[in-house]
Amino acid sequence: MWVRAYVAIATALVSLSSLSESAVQAECAFAAANEWLRQPSASDEGSVVSNILIRPVDRNVAAAEALLDERSILALDPNQVSTFVGDEDIHRIASKGSRPYLVRSVFPTPVPKLDVRWSGVDLHVFASGLGCFKYTKRPLVIFLDRKPAKVYVMASAAL
Repeated sequence: MWVRAYVAIATALVSLSSLSESAVQAECAFAAANEWLRQPSASDEGSVVSNILIRPVDRNVAAAEALLDERSILALDPNQVSTFVGDEDIHRIASKGSRPYLVRSVFPTPVPKLDVRWSGVDLHVFASGLGCFKYTKRPLVIFLDRKPAKVYVMASAAL
């Protein structure tokens, strides 16, 4: 009797497991949609923007997103930078001839690996990670030596 109950429970769990895997895969496919994503038609391996110059917005995120509703990049003044990321080392970075910009990005996971690079006069912002999460808009403050002509936002996650 105990054996039958155990087999019935195990069978039910296996069925639920395969059902949840299908549901997760379907959810992951849906989660990858985001209106900020924009693929370039072509790209070259341009120069990398150092991660030292990139700060994910961690304060007033909704306000930063609102500023990027109609544009993919916006020049910031020092007060705006402090509003969005604080100012722990802003002056050190800014003194190297770079200017802070608020830039669109999409995070496929809560803490992705960021790869920002120039492709000619365009800026490519790529975030990657592991796991199945909803892709979310996440503005970045990036210190750049010039304003890009276009910003392309890409994201990818693997299970």
